Amino acid sequence: ETPHARISLFVWIQQGSGPVDVDFSIDTKSPSARRGCVRFTGESIQLCEKATDFGDVTVLQSTELDPSVYQRFHVLDIEKQSTDWFVFFEQRFVGSIPIERIGFGSAIRLVVHGSNEIRSNETEVYFADVQLSELGPKEP
Repeated sequence: ETPHARISLFVWIQQGSGPVDVDFSIDTKSPSARRGCVRFTGESIQLCEKATDFGDVTVLQSTELDPSVYQRFHVLDIEKQSTDWFVFFEQRFVGSIPIERIGFGSAIRLVVHGSNEIRSNETEVYFADVQLSELGPKEP
């Protein structure tokens, strides 16, 4: 646990996959507590709030995705600052959520909802290289 942190991960969404979520600020002691969510759909990346893995989401911000999103891994950064969580996709600002709105949980969860097409033995999304970095000046 660190007061100011950046969670970075690579995500490669496969064309035809259903929604893919990266949930953050999850309170593992209270599974139904509000949490932040970055949702990838076929057309957009959304910053959301939700209370369960597969329940309804409240979309706070939405940005259209270029179809090239399916061609390679992309970097997703989720930063916990003093008062807000900030989300960046390929170093472009997606949006922010006040910490007090979603709580102070410290866990993340990757949620794949399923496929829009019937497929056999095909992966829908790839996640790689999850990294936690402490933000701020280093103490001597």
